[in-house]
Amino acid sequence: MTAQTEALYTRLRGGEDVEARWSTHAKDRARELVHQGIPISHISGAIEEPDEVYWSTKYERPCARYGAVTVAYDWDPRGYAVIVTVLPGTREAWERVYASGLVSDRDVREDLFG
Repeated sequence: MTAQTEALYTRLRGGEDVEARWSTHAKDRARELVHQGIPISHISGAIEEPDEVYWSTKYERPCARYGAVTVAYDWDPRGYAVIVTVLPGTREAWERVYASGLVSDRDVREDLFG
């Protein structure tokens, strides 16, 4: 973990407001999840008032979860915090997404940020 990433993780875990930009991928995933019935309030909750902040050992970045949504953070080359993806945050949310038929490239049992 870089010092920059560790500082971001510490801030998120401490409940500090982190100003973050959005990657194009994260914007697309957020739209997809809302289209599939995941409440937009869960996305904003993961950013503003997460139920859980944790370190993803698989992707080596901090993540925040609220309700049915997980957001993952990273840094861009200019040193800005970036939300890099928005994913279902529970098994039920993954099942809902897969049941919609709009996502079929991953096994629902796979925990991308576990």
